[in-house]
Amino acid sequence: MKYGLSVWLSPLVLAALFCGSCATGGATNSATADAVRAEAGVLPVEEIDEKPGSTSYYLLVAGMAMQKELYDIAAENYRKAALSSDDEAVAKQATEVCFELARNDDARLSAERWRKLNPKSPEVHAYLARLYVRDNNAKAAAKSLRALIELSESEPAEIFDPVVRTLSNEENSDVAMVAVERLVARYKRLPQAHYALGIHALRNAKFEAARASANKAIALDKEWAPAHLLLARVMIATGDVDNGIEYAGEHIGGANSAYERLEYGILLAAVDRDFEAGMILQQVLDDDPTNVAALRALGILDLKAGDLDLAERRFTALLSTGRVTFDALYYLASIAETREQDQRAYKLYSEVKSGDNAVLSQLRAANILYRAGQLDGALQH
Repeated sequence: MKYGLSVWLSPLVLAALFCGSCATGGATNSATADAVRAEAGVLPVEEIDEKPGSTSYYLLVAGMAMQKELYDIAAENYRKAALSSDDEAVAKQATEVCFELARNDDARLSAERWRKLNPKSPEVHAYLARLYVRDNNAKAAAKSLRALIELSESEPAEIFDPVVRTLSNEENSDVAMVAVERLVARYKRLPQAHYALGIHALRNAKFEAARASANKAIALDKEWAPAHLLLARVMIATGDVDNGIEYAGEHIGGANSAYERLEYGILLAAVDRDFEAGMILQQVLDDDPTNVAALRALGILDLKAGDLDLAERRFTALLSTGRVTFDALYYLASIAETREQDQRAYKLYSEVKSGDNAVLSQLRAANILYRAGQLDGALQH
């Protein structure tokens, strides 16, 4: 029996395939024939009613491979689909899937095709910045970051820190740091540029680089509170806690800005000044009940104090905002596990698919199954 296009395609592939007409490849060459023979050993490619070497064929094979969890074959065929098509949606889908599968070479080639089809897409440059860092190409990563800034409708001062945060979770932190430094060299008169570099350095425990960036930002704008807060953070991170808190209090302790009060409250919480932190953070939340950072910080303080009921209300409210969803799920799961509500805890942990707590969530879910005697299920996590 021959199958048409929809049988083997996952919903993601269907979305990519039908949002525009796909260009089809030419006659099957020997390389394509070799690939077909190789895939035939593990996939029923003979059932595909599409020409080998066409975009449609590659998408079908990719969908079949995804269903069978043959991710190398899936990524290869998504990439081939991207390179064979003039449809931006196909290249975008290939980039997204290959990126999620951590097939970085396939993702990068797909993204470069996407960029060629639509060089004004900020999204493609965000992907490429991360992929170039993974490929040890700081120069290309910096170029992609610069494109993100130039394509933004916001002023560089407003967008600089969010752009740099694109690389904040990359494991190849040394290359990411070089990329950010190259970018900052083009905006050296912006305090926000030095601040963004300092935040990146602090996240990567490069304390002296963070201190230098904070001082440069302060020299450019002595009244700008975030730069002073960064310097206070560096002081605290390097063990000078009392002076760091005093410095922060002098420069932003009495601030009226919600952002500055929030950051000061979080800083106090980080050094176990919980009562003061709670007072400040609650004021921020009273002014804006949907402030996700304040909700999260107060929820963590409630957990620390052992008030599970209040913490649960905080994280339920955080979940309802639709932002930082995985964080909210993780803490709700932790509360359920503490209450020995293992079934609920397992369900919530299993829904944490990405973010800082993703790996820990899967380990805790596995531990719950192990305690329940479900060894096979535990091993799958």
